[in-house]
Amino acid sequence: MKLQTHFFALALITIVLMAVYGSVQQTYRTGANDPQYGIAEEIREKWERGIVPPAYFSDTVQVERSLSPFAIIYDSTGRALRAGALLNGRVPQLPKGVLKAARDEGSDWLTWQPQHNVRIALGVLRARTSPVSYIAVGRSMRVVEQRSYQLRLMLMVAWGLCVFVVCAHGALVLFQSPAPEGSLL
Repeated sequence: MKLQTHFFALALITIVLMAVYGSVQQTYRTGANDPQYGIAEEIREKWERGIVPPAYFSDTVQVERSLSPFAIIYDSTGRALRAGALLNGRVPQLPKGVLKAARDEGSDWLTWQPQHNVRIALGVLRARTSPVSYIAVGRSMRVVEQRSYQLRLMLMVAWGLCVFVVCAHGALVLFQSPAPEGSLL
């Protein structure tokens, strides 16, 4: 019976730490979209008023190296009309499914990995101003992924310490109390 309590404690600790990891990691990941929401809305609002917003297109972000947000405007066929980003010297082309989802749903928010070691928190808004059909805004997830890795390490250490304490307590209880007669423990 006493060992069952310790196994239950280990299971409970594991579940709680997994829930902590899941909720904090999701907070990190969804927070990676925060700047893009504002930038995409601002670009769309200005474009709808006939103003070409130069702020996001005057400097070219090297996506594979930079942590800075970037914006790209696409037409209805997925051709880039204006870009503030390059990936290996070329304007990034989004997968057609991303543009289709933005067309059907009004927006699409995703993690995009255009190549190994480049992961981007990307938002694509549908626009209704010809020739602009889509506004894509993204930024590197490098910092978010570093935080997630550090969180995993911290929780693994915490889990290991909890397992040690529960097992040590279980061993003390097991070896300090005499087993009832007829028991195998």
